[in-house]
Amino acid sequence: MELWEVILFRGIGGIIPIWLLSLLFGRLFFKEMEMTKKINYSALVAYVAGIILSGLGGMDGGGIEAFSPYYVEYLLSVVLVILIRQGIHKIRS
Repeated sequence: MELWEVILFRGIGGIIPIWLLSLLFGRLFFKEMEMTKKINYSALVAYVAGIILSGLGGMDGGGIEAFSPYYVEYLLSVVLVILIRQGIHKIRS
């Protein structure tokens, strides 16, 4: 499998966890914020949390040198989540 295919499939697969983390952080930290800013900020916080979780999940007991998060893959996921959520918000309003 080519590298771009792996990045694309991991990016698409990361949409659900980034979406759920984004909803969680939006409800916890950005309650009173305007909706478009809330979507953007919560998705960015979810990106940071997703990178940390993906790096820790892929360590496999190899120590700190085995920390290798999915930067590009989750960046693609975050961009897609922001676009989808902003689109849904625009349709609803």
